[in-house]
Amino acid sequence: MLRRLVEYGQYTAIRYAVRLANAGALASIGTISRSYDIAMAESVVGFHKNECVEIHSPFRTIDELEVATRSWMNWFIQDRLHSSIGCLTPIKMTLQNREMDPPAATVTGRTHPPLNPGEIH
Repeated sequence: MLRRLVEYGQYTAIRYAVRLANAGALASIGTISRSYDIAMAESVVGFHKNECVEIHSPFRTIDELEVATRSWMNWFIQDRLHSSIGCLTPIKMTLQNREMDPPAATVTGRTHPPLNPGEIH
């Protein structure tokens, strides 16, 4: 029996990695067994499609789409209430968390969270 040596999805991943490398970007992908970050990203992409792209389409240029996306992201972070965080905006939730816990930079000297083992950055 003959089998394909590489699945089609692997070709996509290779092209994606090469494109990121050529652009000087770093991949931020969780470990293989962690689907929660992928599900969250897919939810945000779905919200973007439903709340921004479908409402404001058709876009005549990439620039128009970019302006609409930036405006939507600003609204999504600063004004949109998220039921998963107690019907708060992400900005309000972040400020609440900072009031309850000191920033990581003052405790550990870091300005960003530590890398998770197994993640590609």
